[in-house]
Amino acid sequence: MNTPLHRVAMFGTLTLLAALIALAACDTPPAPGADGSAPASQPGSQPGGHDMHGAGGSAPAPTATLEGPGKGKVFNFTLTHDPPAPPMGSMFKLEAKITDASGNPLTNAKVKLDATMPEHGHGMTTQPQIKELGDGRYVAEGMKLHMPGRWVFTADADADARGADNVSFDYQQSPRASKP
Repeated sequence: MNTPLHRVAMFGTLTLLAALIALAACDTPPAPGADGSAPASQPGSQPGGHDMHGAGGSAPAPTATLEGPGKGKVFNFTLTHDPPAPPMGSMFKLEAKITDASGNPLTNAKVKLDATMPEHGHGMTTQPQIKELGDGRYVAEGMKLHMPGRWVFTADADADARGADNVSFDYQQSPRASKP
């Protein structure tokens, strides 16, 4: 049948299909931010941060590690989240291993670990508790990414006379990373 009503229904169906395809394409990670943060890391970029920094052209393999030097190049940061791909809306831990430029563990520092959504102007709905584990390791318990999209993990370290530094890493929380 080729009635006006049939054509309107067909147009509406095609429009809905095009919108769904466009929405699915929005699940790709964003480019590096203008704020100097590293490119998006899907739950699963390569160990060592290679894909995180834009090298490599294939889909990332699973891991939970984000690493790189601080913005001031005073400290080096390695952030590991547990579980590797935090389910959206579930609590997880974020561990930071912080060393100085010579590779010595940073101990007795004031450390802040956080995650925000800059495009939305908000952070997490939780207040993580940070503990020093020793040997330059710090853990934030009570992290929760409550919605999909671009998040920015940040780590700030202040070690008084030894200096202060911070780092930020983009992270793309997939809508498919849901609770088990």
